[in-house]
Amino acid sequence: MRYNLSHLLLPILGAILFVACEDDIYDIPGGNIPRGGLPVVEIVTHEHETIDRDFLRNTQLTITDSQGGQDYSGICMIKGRGNTTWESYPKKPYQITFESNIGLLSYPPGETWVLLANYKDQTLMRNDLAMFLSSKMGHIDYTPRGCFVNFILNGQYRGIYQIVEHLEVDKQRIDVGEDGFLLEIDGKAHYDDVTFRINHINQPISIKYPEVMENDADYNYVKDFLLKAEEALFSDHFTDENTGYRHYIDMDSFVEWYLVNEISKNNDAAFYTSCFMHLKRNGKLQMGPIWDYDWAFGGYKKDKQGRTVANIPENFYIKYVEWYQRLFEDPLFVEKVKSRFNDYYSNRQQIYDHIDENYRLLVNYVVYDNMIWERVCDRDNSEEKVKAAYLKRTNNLKEWIEKRMQWMKANIDEL
Repeated sequence: MRYNLSHLLLPILGAILFVACEDDIYDIPGGNIPRGGLPVVEIVTHEHETIDRDFLRNTQLTITDSQGGQDYSGICMIKGRGNTTWESYPKKPYQITFESNIGLLSYPPGETWVLLANYKDQTLMRNDLAMFLSSKMGHIDYTPRGCFVNFILNGQYRGIYQIVEHLEVDKQRIDVGEDGFLLEIDGKAHYDDVTFRINHINQPISIKYPEVMENDADYNYVKDFLLKAEEALFSDHFTDENTGYRHYIDMDSFVEWYLVNEISKNNDAAFYTSCFMHLKRNGKLQMGPIWDYDWAFGGYKKDKQGRTVANIPENFYIKYVEWYQRLFEDPLFVEKVKSRFNDYYSNRQQIYDHIDENYRLLVNYVVYDNMIWERVCDRDNSEEKVKAAYLKRTNNLKEWIEKRMQWMKANIDEL
């Protein structure tokens, strides 16, 4: 299997003007960033107010497409988003919301969009790569759409971001009908989230849509459904077509979601947080959409106990989740996993080609991003050294995936 680990360095950028901030983050005037190649998202808050966790209204949003043409200009609301990503890291993610559905950069209209910072990911690619697996190689019914952009906030360049559709119930996004449900297994649920628990999932399940109150009709419907699904899954007759789990659970979606998360060895996907499920009333429970992969594909490093189990390319990870352990006792589920994984494996060159495309798209702008956030290497390094360091990061990502694929091929074949 061919996977290219080399690139020609692209032409040298012009000189970059910057000054040091008091917090040791460099400011680069937005006008110094070359236009073209990446779309540009420009935000100007009212009187240059600082963005926090509450919405700022009367915010001007201007988007320029990759060819330099104006894609959108108008008023929006903006706020900070995320848990750890907002509270712990200097490069902040944001949520943009409109009063009505707005289409951006040729994507279907929606009320809410997200600017992902990808601060922990030195390649900036992992979220995009998971979305590629889900949308181009997988059979998950909906994957958030988005692209890389240059982000300018109140006249200052803030780096490479990723504009992505927010997880929103809508016919163009998560289509659960007028009375369906969007759920999240969420170990980071807040005290004011409406949640419930079931026996074989350790974390609370948050009802993201619709708005419900504890013990109202919708709350009881979805809680009772998951309790019945789990009871059937762990029953003695769990493979029976009429009385077992297949009556409640869409097997294909569980297979696809499993493979995207097992291939990427996504730490949070071990039914901890950002594990989304959706349900049409009188339908079957489906896994997805996928979300939050900046620590996946070997990017997790160490947990608080110093363990690196989510980082090494060997060993199963999601398979040990209690629900999935039980699913793997069903021979039909195992056969579907084998069949679908072989498709991912046989076409894995598409993954490496996609990484190469992203490298060529981002490498010049990584020089600017690194001057602000110093995530690839020391910000004072030459342009050539920054590009070489970024090439090494992307090659390491490909090497990790190839090792992961080879390990999974050998071990899934033995199931």
